[in-house]
Formats: sequence, C-alpha cells, structure tokens
Amino acid sequence: MMKVPGWLKFRRRDVATAASFVAIGVCVRLMLLGYANIEPVMALTIIASMVMPLALAAMVPIGIMAVTDVMIYTFQLQGQYGIGMILGITFFVWTGFLIATLAGWRLRRRFKFRIKNLGIITGAGVLATLVFDLWTALGV
Repeated sequence: MMKVPGWLKFRRRDVATAASFVAIGVCVRLMLLGYANIEPVMALTIIASMVMPLALAAMVPIGIMAVTDVMIYTFQLQGQYGIGMILGITFFVWTGFLIATLAGWRLRRRFKFRIKNLGIITGAGVLATLVFDLWTALGV
C-alpha cells in the first residue's frame, strides 16, 4: 500500500484554518482594492505556509485569488482588461504566490513559527515579496 507523503497529510483543524485564511483574505483584499501596493495575500501566504501542510497552504492564495479575481473582473470593480491580458497576468500572479508558498514551507522546516523567529520570518516575507514582484514583472 502506498504511503501518503507528509506534505499531503492534514487534519480537520488544518482545513478549517485554511478556509478561515481564505475568507479573511477575500474580505481584506476586496476592502483594500483601491490602495496600491498593499497586498494582504502575500502575508497570509507566508503565514499559511508556516502553519499548514503544503497542500493546504497552497490552496490559501489560490482560493483568495480565485474568488477575488472572479469578483473583480466579473463585476469590473477595478480596471478593464482584455481576456488575454487577464489570463497572462493571472498565470504569473498565481504561480508567484505558489513560489512564495513553497519558500515559506521550506523555511518552516528550519524555523518554527515562534516569536523568537519573527525577524527571520519577516525577512523571508520581504524576500518572497521581492521574488514575487520580479516574477510578476515578467508577465506584464
């Protein structure tokens, strides 16, 4: 019988936490939509990757972006873009968040999510944001 890899194992509590992160992320992203360069999704992505199994941590930014992107582009809450541009940008943004999730998850193996490691986690968040910005700049 095949053994389930550790990154794919999760408890019911982890699912509830991931759903809470997605709900909070959707609300905060929509509330801060008019403000440039305020990105709550990245913060939630890094935190999720530190406290959840990888499979669920990856679902947090994807869930937030899927719900909010549909709302933004369907109801035209901000800007008007063609479908080709939306799909191109979406690919780079979503994969950028997955890269950040993977980076946070790898960091989790070395440092526990504790107060004494807050500086390291913050630094990793800043670095993940820079990588995300460089990656998404390729898609624009």
